[in-house]
Amino acid sequence: MCGNGPRREEAERMISEMGLSGDVDMIRNLSVGELRKLYGRSRFLLNTSGFEGLGITTLEAQMCGTPVLYFESAVMPSEVMVAAIPCRDEIDMVDKASELLADGERMAKVIEFGIEYSTRFGKDYSEKLKKIYLKNVGRAYKTP
Repeated sequence: MCGNGPRREEAERMISEMGLSGDVDMIRNLSVGELRKLYGRSRFLLNTSGFEGLGITTLEAQMCGTPVLYFESAVMPSEVMVAAIPCRDEIDMVDKASELLADGERMAKVIEFGIEYSTRFGKDYSEKLKKIYLKNVGRAYKTP
């Protein structure tokens, strides 16, 4: 698990209570190089966030060839989520990830589309995302 979100301590407690501390790495404060390596060796980015103002993690993961699954109810820029896979809930997310793992051809297509789509944003993608966000503030991206 990666990040410093407001529910990090709760997640760490739950992991410990379930006896999974030795099986789950809690990662934070990675350098750009470390982050690229992490994306590169990950099978998926399972984005369970309810709100992503810019959606940078989605593009970063896809640029590294990592498919992204997210909750369709989450507030995220639709322009960024085009090549990501929407999921109804946790069970649907696991099912869709399992289906991709079982179908190498489909997985390859998802990866290829993610790379192709995410690289359209170019090297200045964070600036483009800020413009998308600012254009939509007050409309679709109200904080829950």
